[in-house]
Amino acid sequence: MEDKMDNTEDIRNKIAKLISERGLNFAKVSLAIGKNIAYIQQFVRNGSPRRLGEVERQKLAKILK
Repeated sequence: MEDKMDNTEDIRNKIAKLISERGLNFAKVSLAIGKNIAYIQQFVRNGSPRRLGEVERQKLAKILK
């Protein structure tokens, strides 16, 4: 179970890094995927939601590619 938790944290850290590298911020990305302004920040920093939905993951992938 620890590996799964570490992997989830790695994913959150990777998302934060990619957002920063692209000159974006959590708020802009949240709005771009159709969510409230704090959605990605809450996901990355607080772990809520635990997992992004498929639609959100696809939109996020397009933004961060």
